[in-house]
Amino acid sequence: MRAISGRAFGCVGLDAPMLDAHLAPVVSSAAAVQTPLTVPPIKALGGERCALTGVTKSYGATPILKGVDFDVREGEFAVLVGPSGCGKSTTLRAIAGLESVDAGVVRIAGRDVTHAPPQERDIAMVFQSYALYPHLSVRDNLAFGLRMRKTPEREIAVRVDEVSKMLGLDPYLDRKPKALSGGQRQRVAMGRALARRAQAYLYDEPLSNLDAALRSSVRVEIRKLHDRIGATSIYVTHDQVEAMTLADRLWVFNGGVVEQSGAPSDVYERPRTLFVARFVGSPAMNLLTGRARTTGDGAVVEAEGLTVHTNAPVRDGQEVVVGLRPQDLRPARDGERSLGKLHVDLVERLGSEALVHGWARASGVTITMRLDGDAMRRVHASECIVAGIDASAVHLFDAASGLRLGA
Repeated sequence: MRAISGRAFGCVGLDAPMLDAHLAPVVSSAAAVQTPLTVPPIKALGGERCALTGVTKSYGATPILKGVDFDVREGEFAVLVGPSGCGKSTTLRAIAGLESVDAGVVRIAGRDVTHAPPQERDIAMVFQSYALYPHLSVRDNLAFGLRMRKTPEREIAVRVDEVSKMLGLDPYLDRKPKALSGGQRQRVAMGRALARRAQAYLYDEPLSNLDAALRSSVRVEIRKLHDRIGATSIYVTHDQVEAMTLADRLWVFNGGVVEQSGAPSDVYERPRTLFVARFVGSPAMNLLTGRARTTGDGAVVEAEGLTVHTNAPVRDGQEVVVGLRPQDLRPARDGERSLGKLHVDLVERLGSEALVHGWARASGVTITMRLDGDAMRRVHASECIVAGIDASAVHLFDAASGLRLGA
């Protein structure tokens, strides 16, 4: 790994709190001072803003990125999601210039920056740790990166005032970071990045240190802020709820490769692989292994004690994995073909909905069903219910390759 000095971050010393990656002085002019940070929301995405082509990265003999192709358009909010160790943060750091790459090309705004140092990439980054200077006020933390770039004080005042109002930080400008809550500190870290007018804004799991309720509210703030300023944003998280709610486009990483990319709804509704099917969705998709039997009007899969009818293209005798989303399962309607009986072990009542956990075969897997309304109130532990699902909601995967059938 290439050593990165504090100077590369536009900071004094090695404990640089944020990436302020453009050290060239800003030319002072009346027009520059009057240019607002807030711009109308982008209605249609522009051209390529950031892209990786065939990027690989290894630490010793351990491959981390195995030929990643990635592109983000101007004004897009892209989210990289996946489990720990999948390569998503390494990808973000490769974009920022904090990690060298072994092969491939990194482009920002159409310019090849593969070997360019961070300060020449014109990006801003918000890290997982708030990384605020504890001895500086909120106002001075917001202004720090601009002062390092020798931005005129009049312009600094305009930008700090704008991001402070945008993020609701006006009451806290004279406080030190120790006097702020976790959510307020994260907003300061975001504001410091936004005071820069960068080619792209990178977020490396910025909400992981917050509690669940605060994470939810700050997540909404981040998305609203993106829509307001129309900036290109690349966001890394392992939390699929964050990923689904924030992204214009989702990139699901697994083992150093991109398993699937697309609009969150497309990835959710048509997962390309078993890994994506397992990872995207809460509660997780029920996955049942069985063998297909073709019939005159489609195919039937006997899986873990359930009988699943499908119109997907399968071979007679093919081993498949059936995917059933918990919210798609329900008590069978009168006269329809059911999946079979589900023996209920536990009902988690969550107020407006309930998660029903049971099994169709005593030695089989646990099956989860999400119910609401009257159906939720009629189900109790130790009972049996007849389960049903619409044929269009059944997902089918080849057991050997893990790929979706009929994709």
